[in-house]
Amino acid sequence: MSTEAVAQYFEVPTEAVNSIVKRHRDELHSNGLRTLKGAELQAFEMANLAISKDGRASSYP
Repeated sequence: MSTEAVAQYFEVPTEAVNSIVKRHRDELHSNGLRTLKGAELQAFEMANLAISKDGRASSYP
């Protein structure tokens, strides 16, 4: 999930999510948190923004 999606789910500002991640980075990484950059981030964004030929969303973020 993106930071924005997590913030939206918990109904908090994205800054709150960023603050929690900053304070608990080691614990979150040991539980599977991954920070995507470069090609990995582009692939994630493409998968979550995929549009089918008929114009409807073909995947759900």
